[in-house]
Amino acid sequence: MTAQTISQASAVRDAEERRCRSITDGDFETLEDLLSDNLIYTHASGKAENKAEFIAGRKRSVHSIVRDVTDVRVFGDVALVTGQCTLTYAEGPMGGKPIRTLAFQAWMNEAGTWRLIGHLGAIKP
Repeated sequence: MTAQTISQASAVRDAEERRCRSITDGDFETLEDLLSDNLIYTHASGKAENKAEFIAGRKRSVHSIVRDVTDVRVFGDVALVTGQCTLTYAEGPMGGKPIRTLAFQAWMNEAGTWRLIGHLGAIKP
């Protein structure tokens, strides 16, 4: 890995941390900036959402997100990310119950900003 690739991978990790924090903090302006207009976000349930749908869905109360990024691989302006996530909602049918998932993400560098363009989640066995 080159120094530039390591730096880009670090920037993607940082963007993912900011994305998770923006959801739990209710900072939807930051969240909007971290998501590509072309986002396809597929939840572990199989439900797929575009950018507007994903943001609207995050406006319900998310208590916490614990993200463990396992690997980031950068290929030019695209980065592939794997890892695990534990998500806890404050309310609703899953309120207070941790949901453990595996995640595969695609990030794209759009005009100098890393943005999430694709996500595929799966319930962790």
